This record gives sequence, structure tokens and C-alpha cells, in this order.
Amino acid sequence: MDHLVSTSLRELEAMYRKEKDSSVKMRLLIVIYRKEGSDFRRIGKTLRISAAKACNWTNRFSRQGVDGLGREPGSGGHNRYLTKEQESLFRDSLKTQPMTSREARAYIRDNFGKNYHPNSMPRLLRRLGQSLITPRPRNCMANPRSGHAFRGHIKKAVFVEI
Repeated sequence: MDHLVSTSLRELEAMYRKEKDSSVKMRLLIVIYRKEGSDFRRIGKTLRISAAKACNWTNRFSRQGVDGLGREPGSGGHNRYLTKEQESLFRDSLKTQPMTSREARAYIRDNFGKNYHPNSMPRLLRRLGQSLITPRPRNCMANPRSGHAFRGHIKKAVFVEI
């Protein structure tokens, strides 16, 4: 069934007004322009997208209707490797034994069989409430004793609630 032919322009505009998701709304606008008779090149120029993208979204609407304009599951962005139960187990193990991101990656691989990329480990650890501590660079010419002497003269501020 061709949804583009069977759906009227008024129905498309009503769907456009009711839609909350901005990406679906943009795709509905592509379909509306196509229904009005614009070619893909003009639609692309008007909406600042490629003509191929306009053609793709129009074809998906023709095949699947409004459901085809949404985000497909597994298309990236919000997919997680670990389930909620695995994340809670991992969070509990981090509370008992803090780990570096390299150790955490090995722990996940050994216990859950999931292989995280090293670049995504800091994001996972931050989501689980961990803070990443990184060493600060030190001047190789600095006298190490001067830093210890300086730290001894700093007094801690005491805050008293009134």
C-alpha cells in the first residue's frame, strides 16, 4: 500500500501539527512538500538536506506510513551493552573495589562477556557515578621539596553555619 497516495494533504498537515518529535516532524515536512508536487532537489534546497535524503524519507513513508519516519531500534545513540542488572552489579563492585578504566574494561569483558571500546569507558563510568581522576602534569625542572614546604603553610578554611 502506498501511504503517500492514500494520505491526503490535510491529514499530513494534521499529523505535522500534532507531532512532538522534531526529527519526525522534519520528515513529515519532507513528505508534505513532496505531496504538494515539489521535486527532491527543491525539497533538499528548501530544508537544507540532500535530495537523496528527501527521496529516502519519502519512500519510507510510502512503504511504512508515519511509523517509518521514526527512529529504528538499534540505530545507535541510546543502545547500551550492559543490561540494567549488569550495570547495578558493576556499580556495586566499583563501590567495594575502585578500578581504573582499563581494569573496569577487563572486568566487564571477563564477567559479562561484553567488549567495550576504550573511548566509551569514561562515559560508562561517569554514568555509574564514578569520577575519573587523571594525573596532572608536573614540571620536570621543579624542585620536589618546594611543593611539600608550600603545602605545609596552607591553613584549611573552616566554615561555620550561622
